[in-house]
Amino acid sequence: MPFIAVEEPDRDLGDVTVSSRLPDILYVIKNRGEATLVLFGAETSCSCAESEISRTEIPPGEEAELRLTVRPGEPGQRTASVALHSNDPSRRVVNLGVKWNAIAPIDVSVRNVDLGTVTQGETAAQKVSLIINDPQAAGSIESIICHPPGAVRATPISETDWLIEVIGQGARQNQVGSVTFRLNESWTDSLVVGLNWKVAHAVACTPERAFLGVGGPGSECQKAVMITLDEKRLIPERLRHRFVREVPGLSAEVLPADGGSEQTLMITWIRPGEPGVMTSEVELIGRGIDGTDVTAVLPVSGLIRQPEPDATVPP
Repeated sequence: MPFIAVEEPDRDLGDVTVSSRLPDILYVIKNRGEATLVLFGAETSCSCAESEISRTEIPPGEEAELRLTVRPGEPGQRTASVALHSNDPSRRVVNLGVKWNAIAPIDVSVRNVDLGTVTQGETAAQKVSLIINDPQAAGSIESIICHPPGAVRATPISETDWLIEVIGQGARQNQVGSVTFRLNESWTDSLVVGLNWKVAHAVACTPERAFLGVGGPGSECQKAVMITLDEKRLIPERLRHRFVREVPGLSAEVLPADGGSEQTLMITWIRPGEPGVMTSEVELIGRGIDGTDVTAVLPVSGLIRQPEPDATVPP
């Protein structure tokens, strides 16, 4: 009877760039039996692999080749296998396997950068390095997109190193952004570095949003917001405020403080008659010790629910 034997049925290709063309993998199939070995076919496990057998009938003592072609695919750990069917009664199916780690032709040293706390108006920076896995990808960066514009910038400091900077600005304390390295048309991928940082405002609000709750028409709601001022940069007595968008029944006042860096902004809303959603913003304006204005924006929102129907039962 025939007896099938395969040299090195499992292969490991290691790191492979997704842009590379892999050499074919050859499996030697031997017949160590005393009758002709017949190969009925080979089934690959995925569309990333194709197989070809040099011959389907192998006399005793002879051999054939199975040629396997694989494509790297998307970055990550990848595997493929071939199920080889034959007339060997003891091994009707022999599985041949291959694995590899697909890597991008060009990558970055870090995908997410935490720049910590940035004082309003100042900058924080982090160096990011490009990793060239495929020599042909060197010089493939076509353009850089920084988001949000004006708050994030990227500057080359060498052939592979970039300095990413963020500016402490914007109304929110928690900020996010990104730098996208766009590759030229020869490459399909773009490299995105995610950024996050906190802005230490000269005027800071706790909480960062004022939600005035849900109530019916004519009901009143108040919300106290703690305002913290940077006394090194601001004159506490010169804090002003205004609504960016006026809303009927909505008012605010800064309560007298006993001194120090904290003040209280009391927001009052007497809900008008129409149900719906209210949104506005309070702009807080502090006078800096250098004579310039420093601002912060506090989002304000609330809901007016539909009046409940009259529950009186008619006679």
